[in-house]
Amino acid sequence: MLRNSIISHVSLAVLISYSYSSKVDRPRGVSLTRNVLYDPSKDFACFDGSGRMPFSQVNDDYCDCHDGSDEPGTSACPNGSFHCTNAGHRPLNIPSSRVNDGICDCCDGSDEWAKDSSCEDSCKELWRNEHAHLLRQAAAASRGVEVRKEYSARGVQKKAEDKERVANLRKEIEEIKANEESLKVRKENAEKAENDAKDAERVVWTNFKEKVQQQHDARQAANAFTELDTNKDGSVSADELRQHPELDESAEDDEFTEDEARDILEAVSVEAPEFIEVTWGKISEKFQSKPAAETEANHENDEPEEDYNEDDDEEEDDDLDPDMDDEDEEDYPEDPEDKEYENDLDEPDIDIPPPPPEQVAQPVVEEAHEEETPQINLPDDPVWSSDTKFIAAAADEARRQYDEQQKKKSDLERDIQKLEKEIEMDFGSDEAFHELHGKCFELDTHEYTYKLCPFDKTAQKPKDGGAETSLGRWGAWSGRGNKYSAMKYLSGLKCWNGPDRSTTVNISCGDENKLLSASEPSRCEYKFEFTTPAACEAIEVPDRPHDEL
Repeated sequence: MLRNSIISHVSLAVLISYSYSSKVDRPRGVSLTRNVLYDPSKDFACFDGSGRMPFSQVNDDYCDCHDGSDEPGTSACPNGSFHCTNAGHRPLNIPSSRVNDGICDCCDGSDEWAKDSSCEDSCKELWRNEHAHLLRQAAAASRGVEVRKEYSARGVQKKAEDKERVANLRKEIEEIKANEESLKVRKENAEKAENDAKDAERVVWTNFKEKVQQQHDARQAANAFTELDTNKDGSVSADELRQHPELDESAEDDEFTEDEARDILEAVSVEAPEFIEVTWGKISEKFQSKPAAETEANHENDEPEEDYNEDDDEEEDDDLDPDMDDEDEEDYPEDPEDKEYENDLDEPDIDIPPPPPEQVAQPVVEEAHEEETPQINLPDDPVWSSDTKFIAAAADEARRQYDEQQKKKSDLERDIQKLEKEIEMDFGSDEAFHELHGKCFELDTHEYTYKLCPFDKTAQKPKDGGAETSLGRWGAWSGRGNKYSAMKYLSGLKCWNGPDRSTTVNISCGDENKLLSASEPSRCEYKFEFTTPAACEAIEVPDRPHDEL
């Protein structure tokens, strides 16, 4: 009953559907390309194969096919599609739910066929407006195309120059490699000669330092012996050693006993030679010389061994050389060593060798008390001889030349790598986008300054100060259909508890390079709109409107 009722109510509509087009007889809502599928002389088969029915059930306002293909001109099927012919403008497909809804979706009003609507045929007016807009777009595109040709010419030339530059750099590297081995051998030979010369002088210098150190150590030992020999009897006894409690080897008690002192001396007392050769080595690290004033006070308290008589000294001096008169004595130079020690102890018999020629560095003497022997600190290396300096200079020059060539080769290889990377980049079929490489474009908004550096990065920076935030590094072209209509920038700064920032840059034709807008439609996913002449292509404007009949 319901089926028959619906059929009876729409019978008039079906008849109208056949006679709607004045040129091509086809069901309402069907395009010319699909008209062959709607043959009134045959049963209708659903496009998805879900059923087959008499043709009279097409556009009967009842949905028989699962895909809605049997109702192209009604709103019976929720998933159906209605084709607007729109003669004089352009055809349009709309969802079948918009058919007979009181709203004019087709400019020819064909979607509101069952109601008394006020839909007027506005297709020709729309065409006139669109045609004027297309003409303006074509004019702008024409200007952009001319600029693009310039970009393309520069891009092609730049790529050719880069390739030529790479070839020349490779030739330079080959020339460097050809001389590399000889420079290396020269450097190694010069360095060997330098090392041999310096090693030989170091041996001489080391021997000299050792002998100077030995003399220095002996003098320290002699000074210590003089200080320890408080009674000036030519030997150091256990009692005298005990006057320096820092020499006590036992840390268990606070008393430096006579037995402990004898253990150090290995005797009751030792004379100078044995003290210098044996005892000093045991106590040198612990021995602390007493201040000069304290030592002098100790000397004043000593009992004189015999009466001092100046006449005796004069007689002794006369006995030294009876033939020397007073005049000769005045001319005889004083020996500074004789004034340094006023006791019966002789200096240790150690000869200091003369310093090697041109190799003696000024010793560093540390500040000390008058009675202490200054500390000697000779440098590790000598002052090189003129011959060694000449050899070292030759080695420096050989190293400089070799290192200079190695650095030059490394710089050339780095330049080649950079150029080859640029050569391999996709700047469009005509190299027009090469013009954007190495440049940056900015856009100021209320909060941020956005930056686009094509083929490099995208970023944002707060206008009130702060660090720049990476919104992505160059990834690839990502346009649909025309891949050069969009760019993708990936792996920007990671969002807090979220993904890495990324940017999609939509590119359109414009007569200047300009960043038009920047937004964040999804969290951490940014969208830029950018115009450039490099994206411009010629637009063909039709002379007359579309007429689908």
